[in-house]
Amino acid sequence: MIVLSSADGEAAEEISEKTGIRKEVVYHILELLSFVGLVKRCGSKYYADEIYREMARLIIRLPEPDSIIN
Repeated sequence: MIVLSSADGEAAEEISEKTGIRKEVVYHILELLSFVGLVKRCGSKYYADEIYREMARLIIRLPEPDSIIN
């Protein structure tokens, strides 16, 4: 979510380095997200449109569940 909330776009390798998730796994997730229309691919970079970027920003700002329950 954090990576896709950026308007600059990210390559699978960049996302892999930032998240610690293997590049191959990131690539397949991004291709799936691209297939269903949540991200767009331009060259080696993937972009989320403004609606999905804003949704990601909102999700990131949500409080942790434990802080709501307790």
